[in-house]
Amino acid sequence: MSNTGGRAGIATVQLYASRLDGDRAGQRELIGFIRVGLEPGQSTTAAVEASLRPLSRWDRNRRDFVLPAGAVRFEAAQFWGDPAAACRTVVI
Repeated sequence: MSNTGGRAGIATVQLYASRLDGDRAGQRELIGFIRVGLEPGQSTTAAVEASLRPLSRWDRNRRDFVLPAGAVRFEAAQFWGDPAAACRTVVI
């Protein structure tokens, strides 16, 4: 991310995940975010801590949340539905 303006500012990176199959397929879940302060002209890379728990389902037999296998689409964006989001699909 870069601050191309003439004043210091704060940028927010939001990380979303969507299951591509099963129940709730295609529904975005916010799984992490970070706010970063940037000085004018400054660029940086941000690491977002995330949890896949919002994609998990309750397993009555295990009595715990379980992440089902399948394809998950990750989006790093400045806001929900950001057309400039960086996207990657991963099979879990």
